[in-house]
Amino acid sequence: MRGPFGKMNAALRLNDLGYRFVLQAHDELVFPVPTDDAANAKKIIYRELTRRPSWGRDIPLDAEVHAGPTYGDAK
Repeated sequence: MRGPFGKMNAALRLNDLGYRFVLQAHDELVFPVPTDDAANAKKIIYRELTRRPSWGRDIPLDAEVHAGPTYGDAK
């Protein structure tokens, strides 16, 4: 996702869903989640990161969502 607005809007929506991001590094957002919720969290986070804004329905968006026990393992 390019630009700060879409990513931050997604982070705010995810916060409302119970997924709070704790780190932003360049174009990455980090969300700590319980291990038993990782598969579900990945689907929800991907859905929100690729949700097109109302003002840009034609914008092609994509994201990669990875999980791991550490930040390095998730990269």
